[in-house]
Amino acid sequence: MRIALLADIHANLHALKAVLKDIAPTGADALVSLGDVVGYGANPAECVDLLRKLGCRGVMGNHDYYVSKDGPGIERILSEGETATNPVWAGVRHAREQLDDDQLAWLRAQEPVGGIGEDLVAHAALHDFAQWPYLRSLREARPTLELLNGRIGFFGHTHCEDMFFEEEIDNRAQPTPERLAEDRYRLPINTSIAITAGATGQPRDGDPQARWLSWDTETRTLEFHRVAYDNQAAAEAILAAGLPERSARRLLG
Repeated sequence: MRIALLADIHANLHALKAVLKDIAPTGADALVSLGDVVGYGANPAECVDLLRKLGCRGVMGNHDYYVSKDGPGIERILSEGETATNPVWAGVRHAREQLDDDQLAWLRAQEPVGGIGEDLVAHAALHDFAQWPYLRSLREARPTLELLNGRIGFFGHTHCEDMFFEEEIDNRAQPTPERLAEDRYRLPINTSIAITAGATGQPRDGDPQARWLSWDTETRTLEFHRVAYDNQAAAEAILAAGLPERSARRLLG
């Protein structure tokens, strides 16, 4: 089975369309979102509709949660003037204003953790779920690696591409990914590996290209993909929507 995984689209319709065009000729059997379809960007409704039309499976990200769930903490923050300048809460308010009931229901129905066969997908690290912990280092990833229990896990949230695994456990060497080419790997079986897919809509490693990840469960081949798109137009759309300039600048690298 060939799977295309997207993370952190963040309402960036320009990036999403470019990535889907890149995926189309690969013959992917399934499209999976690793969360944060909305937030920051100008086009949350259009991104949700496009994923729904394509039958995309997904898990809930923290921005999806803030937009689709109600609670006194979220309502209090949104009632404060900070939402005009804070990129997170300005994006949440914008998405709430743009999404209709059906679109919100689709977001609300996303589970925090999902599966692709024997593999696992989630937005943030698996421990301490309510805090949306990041996977930015092996130290941070260790609790998640233990919970994976020999499986592959795909994650978003960091907006960066990475892989975390233990090379040695209890003084015994562990099977590790085999690098086949630049950005292409063959993953071992029965080894816990946590993979962060990078961001489709807002990468944060200095390269503004949109990201997606391909995973072939038969050959156990993983590949990180980067796609150029009109990030200037996406940034201009953010400004035209009245969202913070910081959210637009982030798209430019």
